[in-house]
Amino acid sequence: MMEFDEGQLETLLNFAFRLCGNLDDAKDLVQEAILKFLKIENDHILNPLAYVKRTMVNLVIDEHRKKHRVIPIENLPEVQVPPEEFAKIVHVQDCLAKLPGVQRIVAVLFYIEGYSTSEISDMLGISRGTVKSHLFRARENLKKCLEVLI
Repeated sequence: MMEFDEGQLETLLNFAFRLCGNLDDAKDLVQEAILKFLKIENDHILNPLAYVKRTMVNLVIDEHRKKHRVIPIENLPEVQVPPEEFAKIVHVQDCLAKLPGVQRIVAVLFYIEGYSTSEISDMLGISRGTVKSHLFRARENLKKCLEVLI
């Protein structure tokens, strides 16, 4: 049976937090994605971490389709950050949380996780042009939201 080490779990939780914007939802998302992974015949999967990330993206998209709502940020994981920087981090996360679901997912995958537009296209099952459109819109929305920090 496949087991995830502590570093992999932390990576998955960070990814999920960026997708959800809420620590409790992120923990639930990681748990649900890993459970789905463990329920399938997974011996043939070469990169379990990528598979679970893809599962999380799919779960977030499914949830977004069901509810069509932005999940507000309520609490952040504990980190040691200077007080003057903390407000900036919270504002950036709030701006990410305000993005519509697919824009947020594409922005997190591209800017934070470092995936290429081709990789995101394959992950989400949409064209590269659509990924680029979502990135453009996300960037414009983030610029407007982040102008307060400048």
